Amino acid sequence: MKHSGVQRFEVDLRGLTGAILLMTRDAGAGFNVEEVANSQPGLGVVSMREPINLITATIAINSKPKAGTEINVRIPIATDRATNEITPGNGG
Repeated sequence: MKHSGVQRFEVDLRGLTGAILLMTRDAGAGFNVEEVANSQPGLGVVSMREPINLITATIAINSKPKAGTEINVRIPIATDRATNEITPGNGG
């Protein structure tokens, strides 16, 4: 909300076999993803990517100026069959 300039946005969280998927979408200000990738990214992008890398997850950021932003995160999970506990990791 802070950067997009919108009051409403969409969040979708799904649990699948072997992964958790998180999607956020807004119809706000957006930004040029290539410019951010080729320059020193702002703290917001860095703060999203650092924890993603720590748990071997993936992040995809799709955005265009004046066309909103969609962020998709895929977190692979492994299930301990003995305890049925889910742990972030490499999915294996």
